[in-house]
Amino acid sequence: MLNLFLILLLGTTAPSLIVIVIILLCRALIFMRNWQNISPDDIKGEKWADIPSLKGRYQASTKCRIRSLVYRYDLKRKNPKIITQFLSKNGYCRCVLRDTKENGYKKIYKFAHRLIAQTFIPNPDNLATVNHKDLDKQNNEPYNLEWISFEGNNIH
Repeated sequence: MLNLFLILLLGTTAPSLIVIVIILLCRALIFMRNWQNISPDDIKGEKWADIPSLKGRYQASTKCRIRSLVYRYDLKRKNPKIITQFLSKNGYCRCVLRDTKENGYKKIYKFAHRLIAQTFIPNPDNLATVNHKDLDKQNNEPYNLEWISFEGNNIH
């Protein structure tokens, strides 16, 4: 269905390579959108833990996902909701969370890799920066993240 729509939209004179690239990009976007909205129990081996700075409100998983445990006005959810992540201008995954009642439930934008590192990776030296070991900014699995100094990250 999508293939026919794109062919009709672009016309038959468009090079077939462009059509194929557009189709593949659309399928990748649909896959990523669906992957984000899988229920919390669907990924095998996934473990959830409270994010220390947002204890009792949000959790991070070993499979790079963030979920909300509360609804508006601090009401507990029956079923946790997976928070949708989006790419920032510099290529990192971000998510929008809600602050506490004391701060007026304002939107706060957080990098997913920082939340996952805070949750699963000890930081005894209070280092400021999270580094992706494989240099892939979208690979936020705990095994790929490490705390590093600002200077060390610039060298890396």
